[in-house]
Amino acid sequence: MWENKVGIKFSFVAHLLVIFMKRLLSCLLFAIPFLSAAQSNFQYGYVVTDKKDTLKGYVNYRERSVNPSSVQFKPAPERKTQVFDLKSSAAYAISGVEKFQRFVVDISMGKVNIPNLSIGIDSGSRRDTVFLKVLQEGKYVSLYSYKDEVKNRFYIRAKNSPVPEELIYQRFLDPEKSSSIITTGKYAGQLLDIMLRYNAGTNADVEKLRHLNYDEGDILKITSMINGQQAFKSKTSRVRLFAGTGVSISSANYRGDNDLANAAAKSKSSVFPVLTAGADLFANPAIGKLIYRVELSLAGSRNEISTTTDQPGTAAISHRFDQYTASVVPQVIYNIYNTGPLKIFLAAGFALNVSKFNHNRTSVYNSVRNETTTTENLIVLEGFTSTFPVKAGIVFHKRIEVSAIYVPSSSVTNYNFYGISVKRFTIGLNYLFGK
Repeated sequence: MWENKVGIKFSFVAHLLVIFMKRLLSCLLFAIPFLSAAQSNFQYGYVVTDKKDTLKGYVNYRERSVNPSSVQFKPAPERKTQVFDLKSSAAYAISGVEKFQRFVVDISMGKVNIPNLSIGIDSGSRRDTVFLKVLQEGKYVSLYSYKDEVKNRFYIRAKNSPVPEELIYQRFLDPEKSSSIITTGKYAGQLLDIMLRYNAGTNADVEKLRHLNYDEGDILKITSMINGQQAFKSKTSRVRLFAGTGVSISSANYRGDNDLANAAAKSKSSVFPVLTAGADLFANPAIGKLIYRVELSLAGSRNEISTTTDQPGTAAISHRFDQYTASVVPQVIYNIYNTGPLKIFLAAGFALNVSKFNHNRTSVYNSVRNETTTTENLIVLEGFTSTFPVKAGIVFHKRIEVSAIYVPSSSVTNYNFYGISVKRFTIGLNYLFGK
C-alpha cells in the first residue's frame, strides 16, 4: 500500500515537471525572433568620422566571426541608432575592449585550411578598404588583424609607415607530391627585419622566430618585445567551470514485435536525481553569447513496462530494470538574450553514455497455474549508447543557471524485430564559477 502511494506521488511530480519543461521550451522557442530582434549591446566608446571628427557615445558590441564593415552608434542610450560604414568612418572603438581602424591594404587570398589548399603556391591578392582590428599600438610598431571567410591574417605597421603590411603565411600542396603540404613562414623573416631595424631583441629572441606560430599570442610577444612593453592580457577568462544537480524524469517503452509493445502496455515514469559538472569555453568572453560546453553527468532510472494479454500462459508480463548512466556531453550554447542580470539560452549537442544495468528482470504471470516466473537478464541491454539532447534555460546574475533538457527516445537494445527505448526530461540547476 505504501509503495503504491509513493509511486502515485512520483508519477504526479513527474507529470508536473514534464508539463513545466515542455511549456518552458515552447515559450523560449516562440520568443526567439522577438528576443533576437530586440537584442543589442551598446557600450561606451567612440566613432571617428571620415572628416576626422570624434563622436563619443555608445557602440553596439557584437560577436563576429569576421571583421566588420560597419558599426552601429548612438550619441546617447535613448537616441536613434546611426550606422557608420567604411566610407563614413575612419575608426571606432569600445572603451577598454576593442578598436578598429580603416586602411587600404593588400589582402592575400591563398587558403590555408587543409581541405581547400591549392596545388602549388597561391600568391593571389586583392586590394581593398577594410577595418583592421587593433591588437597593439606601440612606440615602434602596431599590430592588426583581419579575418574574412577565407582566413585570418595579421598586419604590422612600422613607425612612420602610412600603411600596414600583411605578415605572410602560406600553405599549399607540393606540385610534385600532392600528398605533401608545404608551409612558408615569410612572416618570421618580416618580423626579423623589423627587429634588426630597431635593434630589438637578443639572439635568443631571434631564435624564437624559427618556431613562431602564426597566431595572435605568439606574434604579440614579438611586437611587445620590439616596443619594449607588455602584451595586453584580457581580464576576462575564456574558461568557466560549473557544477550542479537536477531531477531526471525518464520512461522506457518497447517497440516492434513484442507483447510489451502493444497498445495496452504501460510504462512507469522514474524520478531520479542528477549530478553535473563541466567547463565552458567562451567564443568571445567580453560578450559571452556563444559558448562551447563539455558536461559530465551522472543519472539513474528505475524502469518498468507492463501489460496484460488474452493468453492464459502470459496473462501479465512485466520488465523491470535499473539504469545508472555516466555521460560526456559536448554541446554548443547560444544566448538568445544576453544581459548581465539575465541570460536566456538554447543549447544542443550529443552525449556519449556508459550505462550499468541492475535488477534486469522479466516476469510472466500464468493464470492457469496461478504462478509468476521471473527470469534474470532475459533482455540484453546495451552498455554504450549515444543520444542528442536539446536544452533551454535561464542564467540569473551570471551565477545561477536553471535549464530544461529533453533527450529524445534512444534505443538501449540491439535486436532486429523489437527494442527498448528510453526518453528523458531533466530540470537542472547549476552554479557557474568564474566569469
